[in-house]
Amino acid sequence: MQFSTGLYDAVKRRVEKGPATPFAVPFAFFNPFSYLGRVNRAAYLRSIMGTKKVDQSRCNRCGLCEKYCGSRAIALDPWPVFSDACCGCWGCYSICPQKAISTFMTPQWQYRAKVDYLDARSAGE
Repeated sequence: MQFSTGLYDAVKRRVEKGPATPFAVPFAFFNPFSYLGRVNRAAYLRSIMGTKKVDQSRCNRCGLCEKYCGSRAIALDPWPVFSDACCGCWGCYSICPQKAISTFMTPQWQYRAKVDYLDARSAGE
């Protein structure tokens, strides 16, 4: 109770001061996907992501995918084109407001774990 009261008072004081002043922070700082490339190899992450496709009927060429690509692997020419520098972070897929970027994974890879699980389960019955 004391914690929630203190939290409420802090928020109330902040609101009374007026709106917060925006400041520039690199996008990668807030993007959780940008940290994946620091832990995993880019080739592995690209294989998980699969083949990237751009639906040209949905894409309005806003450039957000290019602007916020952490590895600078996207160029608008005139549609988004992906280079080998892609680290497979899914940032472009997540940032696209039109949901024009999609991926294609082969069914063998995508469902392999589920098939193994079901096979093991049916063998035990």
